Amino acid sequence: RDAVTAVFGAPGEPVFDLSGSDFVVDFGSDFLESGPSPTEHARQLAAAPDISKPEARASRFVYVGPRLSMTASNADEWIAARPGSEALVALALAKVALGANPGPLAGLVADLDLAAVAKQADVSVATLERVGKALGAAKSPVLIPPGVALASRRAASTARTVLLANVALGALGKT
Repeated sequence: RDAVTAVFGAPGEPVFDLSGSDFVVDFGSDFLESGPSPTEHARQLAAAPDISKPEARASRFVYVGPRLSMTASNADEWIAARPGSEALVALALAKVALGANPGPLAGLVADLDLAAVAKQADVSVATLERVGKALGAAKSPVLIPPGVALASRRAASTARTVLLANVALGALGKT
């Protein structure tokens, strides 16, 4: 809630619709097992673009976090980032995805060194680049910040970063 207030200037809780998304990245929210509506989010994820339909691309789901939770185990890819490094991973992915158009993240990603993030998060640079490029190529990505299960200063920082990345992607007409 603090992150929503900081980013949007009004209190509230973000609501994400995953059903139209072609790329979902969860930064430790564990939305399939906690939060406002795990059942609804599971339904939405299942309704996301289906590879079996000729007109649709496959929806992709990536989980970023240190623990192989139920949500992480349902992801197409689990990025086992070191605890507390999720915001750095979010910034690195956003830097790669947004390229020359970082929007509201410009001040945060301008001097960001992917190799330093990779070392701190214990994630390879190749993974950050590959997932970041896929995120940038997505037509309708959704980035989900940490939920109530991670109520700490770091979680709030990660949530602000992830919400800003959603805003930046939205400015490019992607969300």
